[in-house]
Amino acid sequence: SCETPEMTYKKDIPKTILTYKLKIINMAEKQTLEQLKDKTFYVATGYSKNIQVINSENKSPSYVLAQKNVPNCIKAFDNLLLVTFFQDKTMNIVSLLDEQLVKRMEFETNPDEIIVDYDKKIAYVSSPEGASIYVINLETMTLSKQIKINGMCEKLTLSEDGTKIFYFDKKTISTIYNV
Repeated sequence: SCETPEMTYKKDIPKTILTYKLKIINMAEKQTLEQLKDKTFYVATGYSKNIQVINSENKSPSYVLAQKNVPNCIKAFDNLLLVTFFQDKTMNIVSLLDEQLVKRMEFETNPDEIIVDYDKKIAYVSSPEGASIYVINLETMTLSKQIKINGMCEKLTLSEDGTKIFYFDKKTISTIYNV
């Protein structure tokens, strides 16, 4: 008979190791489920004008938050939801307490991705077509500054210490950073 290396490997693993690995996975799943318990999720699909509101107990949306345009990116901060839209030069700031619009911020070009520095209470909002990253003070809900960059930024990431923003430049196909 001919056995593949994979079959031989599985046959040679002691049953106690397999049981131990299954217990670890089950404990991790249980811990993850506990972390998600009693949480509310806000989900944008990228093709619907609705933000779906899903409670962790339900498998389907409890209700939706209707928007005027299709949401592009959503980020939560404290009791706020920051929302950018496809083909729209605004970002909405929505209260999660009463789900009402707190503020609509206007930009020169379409805002795209949002990343949040929770310690500094700052949001960074990219605008690839405007070659900019907007810095939003979340305490005052105002535009602090506009960082002009060379290229079209996307895929924003904030360094762990919050001192650098990493992004991918669509024009030059390179990864660059800004301090």
